[in-house]
Amino acid sequence: MRLRKTNFGNLETIWRNLYKGNEFLTPYSSFEFNKIFYKTYRFGLRRAFFKAAFYEVIDNHENTIMIIPLFGNKNKYYIFGDLAGTGYLDFIYKRDCAYEDFDNAFKLLGNELKGSKLFLHKINEKSKLNDYAASNDAFRRNGRVDEDICVKISFDSDYGEYFKALSKSVRQNIRTSRNRLEREGLNYRLDIMIDEVIPSKLKDEMLKVYNQRIVEKYARSEVSIFIKAVRALAEATRRYVNPITVSTAKMNGNFNSMLHIDNSLVAFLSGYITDDDTTVIIPQHAMDSRYSRYGPGALLISETIKWLTQNTTIRNLDLSRGSEKYKYSLGGKEHYNYSYEIDL
Repeated sequence: MRLRKTNFGNLETIWRNLYKGNEFLTPYSSFEFNKIFYKTYRFGLRRAFFKAAFYEVIDNHENTIMIIPLFGNKNKYYIFGDLAGTGYLDFIYKRDCAYEDFDNAFKLLGNELKGSKLFLHKINEKSKLNDYAASNDAFRRNGRVDEDICVKISFDSDYGEYFKALSKSVRQNIRTSRNRLEREGLNYRLDIMIDEVIPSKLKDEMLKVYNQRIVEKYARSEVSIFIKAVRALAEATRRYVNPITVSTAKMNGNFNSMLHIDNSLVAFLSGYITDDDTTVIIPQHAMDSRYSRYGPGALLISETIKWLTQNTTIRNLDLSRGSEKYKYSLGGKEHYNYSYEIDL
């Protein structure tokens, strides 16, 4: 087995073949997402001076069994896609990759990057890379392990059963949202777009809602001209070169669910569908607080799940990292990401 450093552009066919049908990987590991990230990663302040480094792990039959996508500088390396709004990261490997394959890969990588520190963040519990790290005593002994909560809502093909499983108070809140809208003569509409490019005007509307929620979250009593300028720059960056915004708008397998009240966008979910068509992963979502009395966030998630049960094979809505209360109230269950820091 040997290690070969290569260029990103040389990897498309191999990358796609390793990813296709691989239930251990997520859309963040797809070639499509990484192609977008490759074009945009230097626009992030913490990533501005990073250099990408891609390695193929090649077996004795000259077959590439793994791609190790990294970037970094000054002897500090991260998995390509880190230091951004990504939810899950991984190496790109064949489905039947064995413990010994990872063991050999790390030995080869250690020889290549000797003296460097490797940061492995956002490794999900279902990842084969995490299986290797969790069962390797030396790996765990030399690396610092952090555990982060992620939350996923699972459901079957019967929306009614999902709804009945919610607590009485949550069910009543969703009914109240619908009844209040009807009583006040307001129409609401769910729009779902799968594998479609989001029109620029619509994306601007979504980001207007998203940006306002960020302002509210970090609101200050007094906002200086400097803070306003920084905010404007952040919003422009988020619109045009943020890899999450760009990919959820146009990547193959993207997913966008939007709730409108009387033709005004009041809440949205943006993300990706896994390659096996069973899960939607949501890295970006927001609601317009001006409509909070109608509970648009919970209503959107409930209506989205109803639509998915009736129209698709998707049976999981993964709300990704974070342990916000609303995720649990809508039926979410925890799963975990792990982080390791390794001296090579």
